[in-house]
Amino acid sequence: MCNELIRFPEAGEVWEDTKEGGMYVFAIVPKPTGHRDNCTIENGIVLSAPDYPVSDIREYWPDMANAVQEEHVRNEAARLMDREGFAVKAAMVRGLASLNGFSTEMLAAVHMGSTSCSLVARNKDGSHWEAAWEDLTPTGTLLLDRLHVAFGVKPVLLTFLDT
Repeated sequence: MCNELIRFPEAGEVWEDTKEGGMYVFAIVPKPTGHRDNCTIENGIVLSAPDYPVSDIREYWPDMANAVQEEHVRNEAARLMDREGFAVKAAMVRGLASLNGFSTEMLAAVHMGSTSCSLVARNKDGSHWEAAWEDLTPTGTLLLDRLHVAFGVKPVLLTFLDT
């Protein structure tokens, strides 16, 4: 089971469950600048844009603001097409994916686990829980150590809300 890779804290004195959905964690291995493969790999590893990142993802999704703007433009174009009687074209426009909504290319991405809790600190800052290396189980630590050895790049843990 995936949850054996990371330990999520329990709601209690330190963490409150806001009941807004859940949380999930990915481990990614960023592709270093200048990385070269031995052949052309036409299917890179990229992730679609998450709705609610807890972690700072700007390094891995540098064009998020553009993706949001594109989505607004697509929705408005589809609305106008619907109004003018072009329902099929409107549906096609709504179905387009923005390239700006995808992450930079990665060497690996692994789902580390999820919880049905949305955990917020009970202290005054009310920040969301964010996964750290200390939260890994022994199996999770072993996995990320092996990814580090395999690629020569330390994996990064990213935490997201599912609300």
